[in-house]
Amino acid sequence: MKRFGSLLLMMALIAVVASAQHPRTPLFEEFTSSTCPPCLAVKPYVKQFAEQSPDVVVVTYHMDWPAPGDPYNVYNSSDNMARRSYYGVTGIPDGYMSGTKIYPNSVAALRQAADQVKAQSTPLALTISEDQTKTPIEVTVTLKNDGTTAISGAKLQVMVLNHYADLTAQLQGQSQHVYTEFDYALLKALPNASGTALTLAAGEQRTFTFTYSRGTNSVWAPNSQYVIAFVQLDATKEVLQAASTLNRVEITAAAPRFGFITRNGSISHQLTITNPTERPQTVRLQVNTTQTLQPTGWMISVSPSTLTLQPGEEKTATIQLSAPNSGSFALAVVDAIPQGTGANQTTTYSCGYMTEQTKYAIVYGYMGAGITPFIQAITSGSKYASETALIPPLAAIEYGNALPCEAIVLPIDYANRGALHIQQIIDQVTSWVNQNKRIFLSAPLEAFLAYKASGANMTTRNFLRNTLGISNVKTFPITISAGTQQTSYYHFTYDSQGNITGLQTFTVQGVSGDPISNGVNITLNESTQYYNLFTDVLELVSGGPAVPIFTYDNNTQYIGGIRVESNNTRIIYTTFGLEAISNVTARNQLAQKMMDWVTATIAPQPKLELIQTTSENFIQFDAVPVGSKKAHTFKIRNSGSADLVVSEISMDPADQAEYADVFVVTDGGTTPITVAPGQEHAVTIEFRPKKVEDIQAAVFHIRSNGGDADLTVIGDGVQASSVESTEAVSANLSLKLAPNPVVSDAIVTASANAATPATAILLDARGAEVATLATSITGQQSFHLDAASLPSGVYRLVLRSGAEHISVPVVVVK
Repeated sequence: MKRFGSLLLMMALIAVVASAQHPRTPLFEEFTSSTCPPCLAVKPYVKQFAEQSPDVVVVTYHMDWPAPGDPYNVYNSSDNMARRSYYGVTGIPDGYMSGTKIYPNSVAALRQAADQVKAQSTPLALTISEDQTKTPIEVTVTLKNDGTTAISGAKLQVMVLNHYADLTAQLQGQSQHVYTEFDYALLKALPNASGTALTLAAGEQRTFTFTYSRGTNSVWAPNSQYVIAFVQLDATKEVLQAASTLNRVEITAAAPRFGFITRNGSISHQLTITNPTERPQTVRLQVNTTQTLQPTGWMISVSPSTLTLQPGEEKTATIQLSAPNSGSFALAVVDAIPQGTGANQTTTYSCGYMTEQTKYAIVYGYMGAGITPFIQAITSGSKYASETALIPPLAAIEYGNALPCEAIVLPIDYANRGALHIQQIIDQVTSWVNQNKRIFLSAPLEAFLAYKASGANMTTRNFLRNTLGISNVKTFPITISAGTQQTSYYHFTYDSQGNITGLQTFTVQGVSGDPISNGVNITLNESTQYYNLFTDVLELVSGGPAVPIFTYDNNTQYIGGIRVESNNTRIIYTTFGLEAISNVTARNQLAQKMMDWVTATIAPQPKLELIQTTSENFIQFDAVPVGSKKAHTFKIRNSGSADLVVSEISMDPADQAEYADVFVVTDGGTTPITVAPGQEHAVTIEFRPKKVEDIQAAVFHIRSNGGDADLTVIGDGVQASSVESTEAVSANLSLKLAPNPVVSDAIVTASANAATPATAILLDARGAEVATLATSITGQQSFHLDAASLPSGVYRLVLRSGAEHISVPVVVVK
């Protein structure tokens, strides 16, 4: 809730004047409604942006849809809807920064758009003043064109806004409202929504006067009105300049917003407070106790408590922090509150410090009220109670790879679904994994969004697939009157319209013998305070790194949690949240088991890797004349940290009868083979074709204590005089492929002069058909070979007409 200064007995003359250099002041216009759920989602971003950007003029226009009843639209629909018509707004929320469309879905996006405006200068000087001693209140706007060319085809818009109103009591019982607190709302336009036509010759100055009277409706909150003015070009909608009578200050700091502090140490964070208005201001400084995060043992203060600033003057203030002898993080949030007459904009500033060598961190910004039992469960053990820092996402990102914590917990709930798809978040999580930090992710719907939602973040999908070994999710039907849709595993009842009518409990079972979950059998959703509406059921990459550790509802196919250990790191990923376990003892015990496994010392492990193959786990010998041979040497590398012991290098039994003497290991294949960490061992295989035949292939299995690998070898046996190429010709057929190797796309040119139309097919190394590329080919025909979805490897393109066929090899490289 905003806090305003007391009303002075004598109403003062309030004036705001643009600086002589005419920097351009951005204007942000938001279209919203208290009946619009998506508008509620972006409201915090707009509010935070406005409070942290006192040099930006912000106004909100209130619409009458998706449902009527927004109090500011009811009070003055015509002026609000006129701005909708001006921009042609068809959906909300919507926004415009100085006339350019910007969707307000993040503070960062709004800041970037505002900075682009501030980087431009303007020839227009704009002064707005408001004499509140007069009845009606008098508003004076002075404009001067200091440019060398005339300004024409423009409108001067002047608007009375309400800075803040809490209408919760007035709207009680009206269920269509998703929010009841209103900021920067349009009350009325002066003289009307059409504005005032404006032409200014070079060097010309003009003054306009308007009047208004305060209303008595609740939308006119006490001491909360102020006036804005802006000049907008008719043709382009560009806003040349904006100004406001809102009392406000700016806060900056030279030091980074987030830093580190010694244990039992103190630090001073210096602020610069600037008065950007053209009138003296008294400002009260205070620690915002609601938003400040002050763990046990921390001391936070700001001084001085009051500053008096002349127009344009800046003074310093200091945030003082003292830390305890424990691992933790404190976030200091300071409010600067002008004490003037009229509307006062509170400007907030925050900074945070983490004690050095803090071992563990919980990123708490993507879970609502459930974060309380979640944190309590993690910190219930003595190992974590005094060494766990709670940090917001912004701090986690800004600390980045400098974060000293060895283990990081990131819980995400249903309301914050999609957090793992935020590019900065997934990039940072990936970077932490690459640093060998331990990670615990609790995310009910992130995999569903990655694999089933349109516009999924491919970085997130690749992380789930390649790092965690999650290949997909199971879906479950929900049937309502409008039809059936596939969702994640849901835990609620619903009516024919899709409205949730009740919660359903579900159970989580562990895996027998697992170091984390052995013996676990817990019921979730027993409480209506903290619960999970959805939990992804995971499908795993065959042979991938994921080890199932939790399943749902006594169904071993309903995987709800995995663990991964690789590259000297450990990761746990669950699709249920600890907060949904109402049994405190069970919740705490499970949290401790997971944290103990994640943070435990990892014994040195070997890791098998094949290198110097022609493509990944593939050796292509190409065409070799019958009766001759061709050798290829690949290497077994140990990229782990303990001795690698290779126990077997053998051809698949299904291939031995035909190819045991065709693909022969001639050197380095005698097992066991021991390879030290970081070292390599060479193995040579020869291709000795016995007959003329395309695509002779076999698979060698390589087994070790550092993982297994399958190596495919392939070659073509040709006559001694023949040469393999990407062109092939017979009596009635011809086939050409370019380019070859293929990355994503190639052009195939096929010609058939036979009585029977030809068909072009693509075969894999085993001779199995991959795709039919073209049918009914007569004469010459060209078509595409789309290799974008094909794995790297060697394929065979075959053109067949009756008994006659020709083929060329196709090498796909990614």
